[in-house]
Amino acid sequence: MNNINIGPYDIFINKTRLDDDTFGEYSPFPHPVIHVDDRLSPKIESCTVLHEIFEAITDIYELPLTECHIRVLEATLAQVIKSNPKYFQTLVNDICGDTFDQKI
Repeated sequence: MNNINIGPYDIFINKTRLDDDTFGEYSPFPHPVIHVDDRLSPKIESCTVLHEIFEAITDIYELPLTECHIRVLEATLAQVIKSNPKYFQTLVNDICGDTFDQKI
């Protein structure tokens, strides 16, 4: 899939078969990786990756967030992005600058 950077870490996002009750998981050891079940629909996969990014941020920066907090952040941010896609595209363009289109 892709690699993402969070702080000093380059985190591989691995699509693989997980247990039937697991959509995704973040593992910090021996190197940070996010595993996402390969049977998920694109929408659920995207929300799962977003959730696991929050898990990674919580771990890396030792934030006192619970699983419940992370679920709320994931669900609400996904809803805000879905409701305001043009605004979020503008944010991405502004943050990445003129080279955004060249990076993807």
